[in-house]
Parts: sequence; C-alpha cells; structure tokens
Amino acid sequence: MSKSYHKVRRVECDDGHDTNCMRRCYGGKPDEAVLIPREERIRRLHRDVLIFDTKEALATRAERACKGVPLPDMVDDLPVLPEFDHLKGYDRALEFFIERSIGAARSRRELALDPCEECGQELSLWEWWEVIKVIEGQDERVTPVEIVERCSTEKEAQQHAG
Repeated sequence: MSKSYHKVRRVECDDGHDTNCMRRCYGGKPDEAVLIPREERIRRLHRDVLIFDTKEALATRAERACKGVPLPDMVDDLPVLPEFDHLKGYDRALEFFIERSIGAARSRRELALDPCEECGQELSLWEWWEVIKVIEGQDERVTPVEIVERCSTEKEAQQHAG
C-alpha cells in the first residue's frame, strides 16, 4: 500500500460576479475564507511586476514619458488604478508603467483588480488554506485529493498537517 502524508495548499477565488455570470466560482467559498484587502492585492501586483522588470527599467520609461510629452499635464491624465489617481508627473508615469507591464496584465486578473470581463462587476478576492491528504507518487495537482481540513490561516493549517 502507498504511503500518504498531509500537505498544505493555498486556495483562492474571486467573488462579486452577477449570479448568472459564466465566470462565477460555482463551488463558492468556504466559511474559512478570508477577504484579501484591495491594498494587499495592489502590493502583490507591484511585487509580481518587479519579478519581471527592474525598478530602474520602469523608472527609465517613466522619465522618457515625462520628457517626451508636449504638455506636462498629459502625464497627469495617464490611466492608473483609483488608489493612485492623486499621483502627478513622474510618479503617475511610473505607476502607469508598473500597471501596464507584461507581468501586471496577468496579475491584475488573478488578483481581481479589474472588473469581470463578462458581467462588469468589481470583484473581491478570498483565500484559505487546505490540509490535503496526498498519496506518495501521485501529483496532487492532477489527481483528486481528500481535503482533511480548511483553515483561515496558513499557520493553523500547518498545525493540522502536523
């Protein structure tokens, strides 16, 4: 008989879709799910972007944008997330290039920072941790697994995984 062990995995789902939206998470979220605040999702977006682009490269693009526009006020009209709408000049250009970088496009969708493409609703992101039973030699990403416990924090899940 194959040996099994417990493993902790992080699970997330977005919420806020119209009830008839095709992108709605049908399983729903468990009671243990914790809301990830928008500020945290934006922090994660910035972290993800800096994995692919250096801060210096983004700063260079922002400097070029500020120097290359005929009217300085044009930079102040660059579209950014509402949380950064107060930024002006170079700071706004830098935020614009962070949000529009290659890494940010995917992350914005995954972090539920953009409204749903189907129903247009603003989304919220929820996360929880599951303790799962994994059979040695099987890939838990492909093979169905038994969920032993759902927890609100990673620490709590690690304790259950023991």
